[in-house]
Amino acid sequence: MVKEWEKVQIGECFDFKNGLNKGKDYFGTGTPIINYMDVYKKRGMHKEDIKGRVTLSSEEISRFKVEKNDVFFTRTSETPEEVGFASVLLDDIENCVFSGFVLRARPKNQKLYPAFCQYCFMTNDIRQAIEKSCTYTTRALTNGKVLSMIEIALPPYDEQLKISEAISDIDELISSLEKLIAKKKAIKQGTMQQLLTGKTRLPGFTSPWEKKKIDDLGRFVSGNGFPLEYQGQQQGKYPFYKVSDFNSPGNERFLHRANNYISDEIVNTLNCNIIPEKSIVFAKIGAAIFLERKKFTTAKCCIDNNTMSFQPDNSYSALYIWYLFQTICLGDLVEATALPSLSGRTIGSVQRDIPSTKNEQDYIANVLLEIDIDIESIEKKLAKTRQLKQGMMQQLLTGKTRIGGDKR
Repeated sequence: MVKEWEKVQIGECFDFKNGLNKGKDYFGTGTPIINYMDVYKKRGMHKEDIKGRVTLSSEEISRFKVEKNDVFFTRTSETPEEVGFASVLLDDIENCVFSGFVLRARPKNQKLYPAFCQYCFMTNDIRQAIEKSCTYTTRALTNGKVLSMIEIALPPYDEQLKISEAISDIDELISSLEKLIAKKKAIKQGTMQQLLTGKTRLPGFTSPWEKKKIDDLGRFVSGNGFPLEYQGQQQGKYPFYKVSDFNSPGNERFLHRANNYISDEIVNTLNCNIIPEKSIVFAKIGAAIFLERKKFTTAKCCIDNNTMSFQPDNSYSALYIWYLFQTICLGDLVEATALPSLSGRTIGSVQRDIPSTKNEQDYIANVLLEIDIDIESIEKKLAKTRQLKQGMMQQLLTGKTRIGGDKR
């Protein structure tokens, strides 16, 4: 018979302490400090991950010093979904301290294997318990007292070790895929820098390049308002894209899917602009501009009034123009108003050297497209591996699947 796991409160394993608060003038040099994003981004932290520095007295260092195997929880954020993310310190770091935006949980016994702490606080049940227990005024907030009362399932120590090793193996695969993607993206950036500037010419092309304004290559068309009564429409041949659709699965480069589809009748009622396929679409208002998400349409569509399209002239390669747009930092072109915004006039004045023949434009675009397809293939494998990890964690960290340990 397999021994059931013990249920314990987090406070039985850890003592909690609030972190350090200092003015911004103290940051930049000095002793290492574990900050909010260090904890939020990684479940296990190593010495090289800690980039923050803060100038402190020896007394302050002593009060807020961290130790190997300490666990840290994000304490506050804009939303409850980002509160209570846990990360364990896996290395010794001399004189390292921790920020007031995180909580330190110092082990007071050996009930939890340190590497197991990378994963055991991230199950669906624990995340829901943490989010539900948050207080919220202007920001979501948790504290050591609240976290101490949340229950976790505690496998025998040797089973914790085996679970940690199993999940760690898939973490290594995820890390190797992330590094490969980063390497491929660096290659792509270098290739774009060479091919889109004419520093490197593809074989067989010798025609001179021409300096053009973006305005010379096509035209800008803005989107339309979309009244609430039409939200959720799925019957129609025209996708109606919003900025929120830019992050939909399958829309990484080309826009394929929308949350709303509208008919000819609604198009006429709203007097919508029909955006042709092979147009470039991007945010023109608000913080989304700075995310630099420029998408390429694959069919006729409509867009909302927070977005803008650029429609390349038929005498140019549309895909080449889309890659050319990737070299334009839209955030640098924002109008100086209370709400960040872009205008076609400003973007249109940007100049670039481009091949004088559409044939060369097409060849360059296809070289870059092949690199993109390679990257996206690896990204899909990464997404599947992350899903596999989530499934493994849900099974192994709840005891639904057992992989060894104390059996009686």
